[in-house]
Amino acid sequence: MMKESGPRARRVVRGVLAGILTACLLAVGLPAHAYDPPATSPFTDVPTSHPYYKEMAWMKDSGISTGWEDGTYRPNQQVDRDAMAAFFYRYKGAPAYTAPSTSPFSDITPSTQFYKEMSWMKSTGISTGWDDGTYRPWVQTARDAMAAFIYRAAGSPAYTAPTSSLFKDVTPSTQFYKEMSWLYQSGIATGADDGTFDPAQSVTREMMAVFMYRLANNSTTPTVTTSSLPVATVGVAYQTTAAVSGGKAPYSWTATGLPAGLSISAKGVITGTPTAEGTSSVVLKVADADGESASATVSLKVRATAGAAIVIGSKTLETAVVGTAFSTTFTATGGVAPYKWSATGLPNGITMATGGTLSGTPTAAGASAVTVKVTDSDGETATVQLNWTVNPALAITTKTLNLGVVGTSYASPLAAQGGVAPYKWSATGVPAGLTLSQAGNLSGKPTTAGSTTITVTVTDARNVKVTSALKIDISAANNCQVLKCIAITFDDGPLAYNDTILNALTKAGAKATFYDVGSRVKGNPAAVKRKSDAGMEIGAHGWDHIYHTDYGYSYVLYDLSAARDAIQSATGKKPNTWRPPYGYYNPTVRDAAGAAGLATIMWTDNTWDYEYTNASQLRMDTVDIASRDAVLLMHDGYAATASAIPGIISDLQAQGYTLVTVSMLLGSTPKAGTVYFDDDPTYH
Repeated sequence: MMKESGPRARRVVRGVLAGILTACLLAVGLPAHAYDPPATSPFTDVPTSHPYYKEMAWMKDSGISTGWEDGTYRPNQQVDRDAMAAFFYRYKGAPAYTAPSTSPFSDITPSTQFYKEMSWMKSTGISTGWDDGTYRPWVQTARDAMAAFIYRAAGSPAYTAPTSSLFKDVTPSTQFYKEMSWLYQSGIATGADDGTFDPAQSVTREMMAVFMYRLANNSTTPTVTTSSLPVATVGVAYQTTAAVSGGKAPYSWTATGLPAGLSISAKGVITGTPTAEGTSSVVLKVADADGESASATVSLKVRATAGAAIVIGSKTLETAVVGTAFSTTFTATGGVAPYKWSATGLPNGITMATGGTLSGTPTAAGASAVTVKVTDSDGETATVQLNWTVNPALAITTKTLNLGVVGTSYASPLAAQGGVAPYKWSATGVPAGLTLSQAGNLSGKPTTAGSTTITVTVTDARNVKVTSALKIDISAANNCQVLKCIAITFDDGPLAYNDTILNALTKAGAKATFYDVGSRVKGNPAAVKRKSDAGMEIGAHGWDHIYHTDYGYSYVLYDLSAARDAIQSATGKKPNTWRPPYGYYNPTVRDAAGAAGLATIMWTDNTWDYEYTNASQLRMDTVDIASRDAVLLMHDGYAATASAIPGIISDLQAQGYTLVTVSMLLGSTPKAGTVYFDDDPTYH
């Protein structure tokens, strides 16, 4: 038997360990009515006082369900269809079966967990799936489908459903009407004394334990399982159905003592319109196909007039948190007080008191469809279904902080999960120059190098607090021997996307180098100054975007000097680097650049951004070629580059890169007349 553990176990075994092991149960030959549950519960979350303790303990002792490794059974957890298939397969004794290489269902593949078992369900006809070709493995199993599965797994026994429905919420034309009627009249599924079957309700693990126990321990003689009858009203049509377990179908029912106006059919359906107020003692008698019989005496009250309908007070369930006590009380109006409350689909650790208080401490996170039911003293009921979320306990998920650089804009967002949002953050021990916002953004410009530990605190909407100690390292500026540095460079500007790229860099606290064309600098000096003022490095790209190798020393010196002076005029800073357009240079060009006071800067990796129209692909490819101390070649005149650059920056920073200028990467002022980042030059 599979042990219920691990993340996937929440489905596998999501409860179905009690699952549908009908045949399995019968195969092991468990003796009828021979089980006495242990005095000490085998499960930490199932007390011996639980109304279905015997059935769940039996699941453990019979080896059908071992529970989870934490010792729980999780009785309120719903059962998914994939796990249901696994247990049907085992219920049939895990027969020899080779699953097809092509899936019979469009939404599962041979690699899907329990693929073999789900395929087997299809091959045996126990489950045909949906009309659209899907199996829907992670959909919760509803009571109507569960009835069909059990009926088919039991061999589809001969049975004729009554022509008049046994249930208020099911008609003879309802899908699986026959199977639901069989399940009820066989005594496997009871609890429909209010006249409903609740076909859409999800099956829980405790529910399945009850079904399996009753199926495996069915008596050879019939027993009337109806213990009470719903209240009737004078002059109002009435219908309810008696139930039996054990014995051999078909059954035949009779009754004595029914109030005037009511009668019982051979199928056990009590119908009619009562004519007089009062309380009757009704003897229900059933005989099976072998002539064995059983009877039970129950009370049936007929009231003079119907009271106001029961209405459950407007209710929503606030988000609960694992490990935190929860309590809320339901109210109702109408009907006849006092009321009794119950609920299904509750998260583990939560119970509903008969007085209407829903309380406890949830033990696992998740979403539940909770059905709350109220019953008045006349047996009238009302239900409401509520979606309820249990969040994990509040926790700070940030484990490391980004490396900072003195004098450089810094950003490191903090994150938390669980509890109840929104969150508020605070911290102590934050390095000088940095602050932590209430939204969890640690930012600023650190002023001192060093390593320190800060204590961060997150507070959720319910004032629950969690703290964590996080180490932050601040490196000296330009220390790429310590930092994982990378330099992005942009040629040809200032062009159309100059400011778009600048804003993305500034927002992320990143630095870059722009190699601008002198004539364009003269035409838009303000754009160049904005970059320089933001801490970007500005280098020359020639006065005109030409092949400098086509010209002699004097003209190259003239061209580069003009570009240098235009940049100095725009920014107030004299550039000390340049990049040759197209990467074309030779010793003459190199020496002329040196005479203009410029070092020649090449690149280590060309992103080929000018060939892209798909920004997402450019982002992915650029990040893919990144490496420590690399110099990436890009341009500021292309839309794909402008769209991709915010993502490129965030991806690189997420990988621990510090985006720096070329001079920062070199760690010193580049030497005029020297060529950098071109270890094997090819002169043109």
